[in-house]
Amino acid sequence: MRQTRSSRCGGTLLSVLVFSAISISTVAVVGLVSVAHVGRSRAEAAHARALFLAEAGINYEIDWISTDPTNPNRAHQKYAATGQPGPATVSLTGGTFTVSVVNQAGTGNWTVGQPMQIVSKGVADGVSRTVMVRATPDSTFSPVYSFSGFAMFGTNKVTITGTGSRANGSVGTNGTFTATSGASQVNGALVYFGSTPGVTGALVYRQTVARAYERVDDIVRREFPNGWTTLKTSNSNDKIRRFRTTAGSWNDTVLAGFTKSTYVLTNTNFHVSGEVYNMNTADKPRSQGGTRYCTQDQGLYNKLVLIFPPGDYYFENWGVTYDYKAILVDNAAGPVRFWFGGTNASNDNWCGPTFLTNPADPGSFRVYYGKAKTLTVSGTADMPGLFYGVNQSTSSKMVASGGTDIKGAFIGTDVTISSASGETTTITYPSGVSMSLASDPVTGYRFGGYWREIRSNGGPGFADDTTY
Repeated sequence: MRQTRSSRCGGTLLSVLVFSAISISTVAVVGLVSVAHVGRSRAEAAHARALFLAEAGINYEIDWISTDPTNPNRAHQKYAATGQPGPATVSLTGGTFTVSVVNQAGTGNWTVGQPMQIVSKGVADGVSRTVMVRATPDSTFSPVYSFSGFAMFGTNKVTITGTGSRANGSVGTNGTFTATSGASQVNGALVYFGSTPGVTGALVYRQTVARAYERVDDIVRREFPNGWTTLKTSNSNDKIRRFRTTAGSWNDTVLAGFTKSTYVLTNTNFHVSGEVYNMNTADKPRSQGGTRYCTQDQGLYNKLVLIFPPGDYYFENWGVTYDYKAILVDNAAGPVRFWFGGTNASNDNWCGPTFLTNPADPGSFRVYYGKAKTLTVSGTADMPGLFYGVNQSTSSKMVASGGTDIKGAFIGTDVTISSASGETTTITYPSGVSMSLASDPVTGYRFGGYWREIRSNGGPGFADDTTY
């Protein structure tokens, strides 16, 4: 039977309609998939931005506090006390973050100088993510980044006089630097913080902001319940010991006879009743065969020796000069700290051999100078330790002289290295040695690990983290 033209056209039309329907359905599905994909991409992007913003808040707070690390009203406290700022909200391109800090336990107000928790919530396109990290104080003496450590730092002034004087390690100042031979007497970087460089050199740098250092007064208030008053009554001065026999046996020591109220130690009262000279041949200078607590040209042999066990010692005047006296710091048994305070009008002289039972650990011996006078350290050829004298008064000075070689740090308001003709006086910042203690003054804060994200439905961290 012969098909008509009309039937053929109808079949063709039906095929076209079916194809069109399929095509339209396919396009619709593709469109829906594309829309869904775009929506998901936007949601994922918002989630990613929210996380980036939360982490930006962490960095913001660490930098913010580190700019003024000793200010108790600097941090944005979750549980703000009177005069302290609460959580900070900052708007950036693409969203906001809200950040605050609490103590390490996460239970209350954070205190300057202590580890902290930082919580930051980022918000982008209605999506929020909250992260929490721990931040820890960075020690002034032994910061986590070695380039931030200084052999010398003067908040007001650094002076190096005499051609035999040298700082081995970085030197910094918020004020001025003066040296007989300029920057060449610094074997490392010379950094001006917030002040204009007064010398030139390949390793002379400038930072626009002054470097903040905690004052000795502030450290004492932080470390002891009633500050200097506590130190005057609860120090370790009555623990000072001496050798009992002429052999100078380490196992044969007795209390030296000082009391907690012995605030003055000078040549006059260095010698106590019954003290004997150390005649242990192992304590001769190394050049004479000494093998115990000696340097190349000094020893404890034939000297009156005062031994300082671990503890906190308080003095208002120190005037021990080099002749028949020596100091032995028993830092092998634990940290030994000296605190100088009060209003005694005399300058202080730490002049003579000083030895550590563990010279490889200079960070466990430190001297805090809190007087508005001058502390001079001289006549000790090899003295590991840390000296810190940042004070409000510009009359507070620390001087290393007389051929002294301090292996540690010399940080104060006004610090000086000096040497006479033929002398070599140096301050050397140890490399590869941690010198920090938990009680150290801080120069800033750093990320301390323990990163985690807090669930919006109340996971680890704050019980009320949704109140931001």
